Amino acid sequence: MTDHRFERRTTPDVIRDAAGWFIRLRGPDGRRARADYARWRLAAPERSQACDEIEDVWGLAGDLANDPEIRDLIARTPSDVGPTASERGGWNRRALAAALVGAIALAGIGTVLKLHAVPGAVEEVYATDLGEQRNVTLSDGSVIHLDTASEVAVKMTSGQRNVRLRDGRARFNVAHDSDRPFIVQAGQARVQALGTVFDVSRAADGVGVDLFQGGVEVGREDQSSVQPVRLSPGDHVQVSASAAPLRVVRFDPASRWSWTSGRLLFNGAPLTQVAAEVNRYETRKLIISDASAQKFRGELKAGDLEGSAAILAALYGLSVSRTPNGDLLLGPPR
Repeated sequence: MTDHRFERRTTPDVIRDAAGWFIRLRGPDGRRARADYARWRLAAPERSQACDEIEDVWGLAGDLANDPEIRDLIARTPSDVGPTASERGGWNRRALAAALVGAIALAGIGTVLKLHAVPGAVEEVYATDLGEQRNVTLSDGSVIHLDTASEVAVKMTSGQRNVRLRDGRARFNVAHDSDRPFIVQAGQARVQALGTVFDVSRAADGVGVDLFQGGVEVGREDQSSVQPVRLSPGDHVQVSASAAPLRVVRFDPASRWSWTSGRLLFNGAPLTQVAAEVNRYETRKLIISDASAQKFRGELKAGDLEGSAAILAALYGLSVSRTPNGDLLLGPPR
């Protein structure tokens, strides 16, 4: 086993803190802790380095779960693990994996992340904050691009690749592996692909699937009497909470492709739809008043609420006003 080490400036205290954040973010209050975690991580370069390394070695912890040495370490406190590792000349990947296994066992959150005897059969959680996007490369070479305020749980086994989209939107660029189906579950939707590129998004009205390349089959997770449908590139299907039949419609791939680069393209979308997309990236909201008949063709920048409001107001001769809570209201000229 190759023995990788942290940078010398990354102290055991920083690594222990990073491991603590890793565990907390995957616990019951993980979503509430994200803002505090982001502030802690960005305060010092060594903290970001430690967090990146911990995410990288988490898979190693699954391999070590049944190692006799690790079982012994689990019986000790996390603080016992650190000095032992540092006495050997630094925190290496094996020591950190042991610390994570032990800390998670002692933290009592084994039901959130379960270690398995099969290497790689561990559920890994990836998430983004409001306004953030992130690329995640899986062990099989597949890439998940997470949109703002999104979260996925990934579990890779020898027979199947499973992803659960818990919140938000994600693009999946799936590496071909005919022996291991790639399955995405979101709400009542179940999407199966072998090698393809597609988006899955969760919203109040259900789960949407857009296919860009390859082919996927979309059905309901509850395997009800609703027949699954096969999509071709340019097809969209919406899976609602009700057991309504799945209806495939065509969409404009160009207008939905660019969000991964921070650009929001629209090809004749109603302003209410434009506002809904802009609002994905902001705490403050863009509100459309008495202008729903207008349709927008153009490009906006994700996360730029003020700029988006100014562009739409100039194009359609609308007024912009600010509500007491900071939202921007687009309405008829004053």
